Amino acid sequence: MLQLLKPRFRDFFETDIMHNIRYRFDDFSIPLCKNDLIKECVMYAVDMCIEFQKKSDGLLSDDWIDHISSEVCSVFRKNFPTDFGITEVNDAKSRIRVLMQTPSQASTEVSIYYNRI
Repeated sequence: MLQLLKPRFRDFFETDIMHNIRYRFDDFSIPLCKNDLIKECVMYAVDMCIEFQKKSDGLLSDDWIDHISSEVCSVFRKNFPTDFGITEVNDAKSRIRVLMQTPSQASTEVSIYYNRI
């Protein structure tokens, strides 16, 4: 079976992620902790999964959730290497999988997190 490579999203995600963190933490004047980074990672990844699902007419397989999660986590590993290691990646990916089990609830949580509702 032929398996196509999935696109590299991390370069596109990085600008948004860093903007979100700068905004949320007042251009880094508010201290960031690991839990803050994990939460931001999870919310951003879930937001991107939901967006992907909408644009693909409701289709979002587990391998795409894993791919999007990995791409988002790679941005956090690159920009916060001492605070976002393998443990944090595993924690974030686990939380993303759990949230994506109920996309409508995940969408509500993301909207609240980003003050959309």
